[in-house]
Amino acid sequence: SRACLRSPVKPLSSLEIKGTWATVLLPIAPDESIDWNRLADEIDILVSSGVDGLYSNGTAGEFYAQSEEEFTQIHDLLASKCESAQMPFQIGVSHAFPQECLRRARFAKNWMPSAIQTALPDWTPTNPAETRRFLEAIAEAVDPVRIVLYNPLHAKRALAAEELARLGQDLPALAGVKVPLNGAEWFDALRQGVPDLSIFVPGHRLASGLH
Repeated sequence: SRACLRSPVKPLSSLEIKGTWATVLLPIAPDESIDWNRLADEIDILVSSGVDGLYSNGTAGEFYAQSEEEFTQIHDLLASKCESAQMPFQIGVSHAFPQECLRRARFAKNWMPSAIQTALPDWTPTNPAETRRFLEAIAEAVDPVRIVLYNPLHAKRALAAEELARLGQDLPALAGVKVPLNGAEWFDALRQGVPDLSIFVPGHRLASGLH
């Protein structure tokens, strides 16, 4: 794979990961290849839109279908454009295969993004001990960059607020979580456990980091 372009955008703490973040959708050409020109234009538009940051490889990022070379090229482009604009960005390293997720995390650290975003492995549900070990491995791989855990509705196991709170208490590297719009009591329980954790909730092509 090609060498990463190093970005000077600093890794962020949980208190700094806030506001409205836009997701980078992956444009596909008629021949099913990535449309690199449209991707570059999309990133330019998002950077100029006034959001607080960008993040890649969410649900609409086709992360599970990217080759190693495509993953590198996507994030070289994202990092270079965000570097030029001094725009914070998160790199998504999610993958159904946990070893590939860990490999992507180690590689993504080279761009020194604002944060690394990952979902749990989703081939089979992880139990609490496995969840913790997985996140510890990701955190060790990307240190000093912090991690944001993506736990969507379609995850094999939706984590309870109390479990997320324990993870936030025990793993200083966990800067934020991206979760569905749960009820007020659910968010109150999470906030009581880890008051400083950044909480992302979905919007139309956006995620908002709340404090």
